[in-house]
Amino acid sequence: MTQKPILTIDFDGIICRPIFNKNWGIHSTPTDPSKMAEPATITPRWWGDLWDHIRFDRRQILPNTIEALENLTCLRTLILLTGRRSSPEKWLSKYKLSHYFSDVVINTSPYKSAYYKLKYIQSHEVKEHIDDDPRTVWLLSEHSKAKIFLRNWPENHNLEIAKPIERINSLVELSYFLQKNS
Repeated sequence: MTQKPILTIDFDGIICRPIFNKNWGIHSTPTDPSKMAEPATITPRWWGDLWDHIRFDRRQILPNTIEALENLTCLRTLILLTGRRSSPEKWLSKYKLSHYFSDVVINTSPYKSAYYKLKYIQSHEVKEHIDDDPRTVWLLSEHSKAKIFLRNWPENHNLEIAKPIERINSLVELSYFLQKNS
């Protein structure tokens, strides 16, 4: 039996709705690829856990996520790859999503989210990744072999994105794209 190709999926903005439906974490300037493995400013874990609880626990699931994950699990091995430094497992359980993912990987590295994701994707056999942050997709498209998808939001919709990055409006659209192109 052959294993399905690996698709890594960012969490916030892809599965989990941003607060007020406004994606504040999206950056419009490219990540500098010459600054490989740029270190992050990491708050003490006790503060990070409290702040993450305030920022993330009440967020809602994005529409049609369950349908999309059901379709995607038929096509790919799904790994949740989040830049968060605290686990979203409780949130995933609340919405009954945990079983769709073969692994949930949080950022325990000393690096900023984009660089941490790059290192993960480079060190695993990841075929595709979907993210909502242009800085992350720019870095991944330049330095990984994975096919990269950018989830459209009003905050990134007008940014010029070069091929081979594919713009996707939702996880459902991604599942249709992969089904059609597999």
